[in-house]
Amino acid sequence: MSDKFPETLAMRFSSQSFALLAFLAIPLVIVLGVLAHQLIDPELARGTADYVGNYALLERLRQACLILSFALAGGLWFLAFGLLLVARQRSLLWLVLAFLGPLGLVAVAVVGRAPAAGGERAAWPWRLAREAAIFVAIVVLAHFLVYAKNEVLIAWTAASRGVESAVIIAEQTASSGMWAFGEFLQILFLTGLFYLVRPLVGSRKPT
Repeated sequence: MSDKFPETLAMRFSSQSFALLAFLAIPLVIVLGVLAHQLIDPELARGTADYVGNYALLERLRQACLILSFALAGGLWFLAFGLLLVARQRSLLWLVLAFLGPLGLVAVAVVGRAPAAGGERAAWPWRLAREAAIFVAIVVLAHFLVYAKNEVLIAWTAASRGVESAVIIAEQTASSGMWAFGEFLQILFLTGLFYLVRPLVGSRKPT
């Protein structure tokens, strides 16, 4: 194992691990921001000496919590992407791909690690075909997991409310656009998660 930073397996593993942790923190930050937004009720200003001013202050505070959570989530995403680039020995100029969301991870996976000087490169047609197959498999798996999660959620909600599953499905159908968008975001998140986990699973000592 080389002692140089770009070739240190432990450092690559560390960068990939921290990238995964930063990525996993994104939904937590968003959930906490939304929760704080819901818990801060501007009507708490009722009965105070300056109702109008306090109401406006609480309203700005709850909006700030929401904005801050999304801003922090964005920062965590760019941090995760940057750490992955470091692990893959790529220039941070590739960070522009982060604007593609989790799909940017697919592009990084296709180019892989920067090849060593004089090293052999995999044939591009084979690599593209392989990565395309992996991408399809990951998306299908993510879609299946989201579908299975929804089925479990429907059954649990129906049981807790004492109604038929058809009632819960009808409620979801009434707001199908919101549910479809939510499922799309979940599939994107799982796709990105799998692409971040993949290098950790497949890490091996370079020869």
